[in-house]
Amino acid sequence: STEHADATLEPGSAFGVQLIRGDVSLTSIGTVTYVDGDRFVGFGHSFLDRGPVDYVAGSAYIHYVVQSLSSPFKLGSVTAPVGSLLQDRAAGVAGRLGETPRMIPVSISVYDMDRDVQRTTNFEIVADETYLVDLVTSGALAALDRSIDRLGRGTARVVFQLDGAGMPRPLVRDNLYYSDRDIAALSLLEFVEAVSLVVNNRFSPVDLERIQLTAHIEQQRW
Repeated sequence: STEHADATLEPGSAFGVQLIRGDVSLTSIGTVTYVDGDRFVGFGHSFLDRGPVDYVAGSAYIHYVVQSLSSPFKLGSVTAPVGSLLQDRAAGVAGRLGETPRMIPVSISVYDMDRDVQRTTNFEIVADETYLVDLVTSGALAALDRSIDRLGRGTARVVFQLDGAGMPRPLVRDNLYYSDRDIAALSLLEFVEAVSLVVNNRFSPVDLERIQLTAHIEQQRW
């Protein structure tokens, strides 16, 4: 249980850096080295070696330490956001307590027509153009795989919408896909391409504000 976990950072306490949070989570957990007022440093090594960053930092609770002579590790969970990670350098990471950075909300709704089951997965991803496409792809694929709970053939009608500052209007796509091997993965091809084209376009900077996708999937070939 994490109900008594402390939501503050102090030297020696665990903290997490979140790239995805919500129904899907991707977090790296490390240790706080030093706290000076509202500033902190930790890890003792780089995270992604990105230099200046703007990621969510959160307090963490360690459930268990897996002992090993070769590679021991900890199992933990983030308990609450506490601030922003601002520097990612070889000697460690550094951040500031208080305000957390902007993240991009993503909503994936899947209707499994064979089982008459609908599931919506909501999560947020960091607004970092270097990893944004990979993160939203991983989160969306995880949501589709969990929703249909199988691997194999099928037909999918997919509608997605991208909203962002710097776009003249939302980008909306409605298309039909069939795969005889992995319908969940195939149904995301245009979605991934569209996110990449918007984020990496060379004409005008775009800050994505919301990503939504709805998929109706069944095994039969339409």
